[in-house]
Amino acid sequence: MLTVAPQRPVRGLNGVRHVTGITADVQANVNFWSGVMGFRFIKKTLNFESTFRYHNYFSDGCGSIGRVLTFAWQIVAPRAHY
Repeated sequence: MLTVAPQRPVRGLNGVRHVTGITADVQANVNFWSGVMGFRFIKKTLNFESTFRYHNYFSDGCGSIGRVLTFAWQIVAPRAHY
């Protein structure tokens, strides 16, 4: 017989920790977020899920909650249309 697990109390979120996107052009992405938007380039790592892709981190310089952007490199990322 199946039993139902007791429900945990729902806790609210205090905000967004970070936002992650994808990019097909890593250098253009760095140029935009660092040069145009003024975010600090924090670090470049290999993506945790697939180690042949880079994962870039940007922040306001303090690593403030909600002010961290990460971008994973995807060769076939769709192009934006404005």
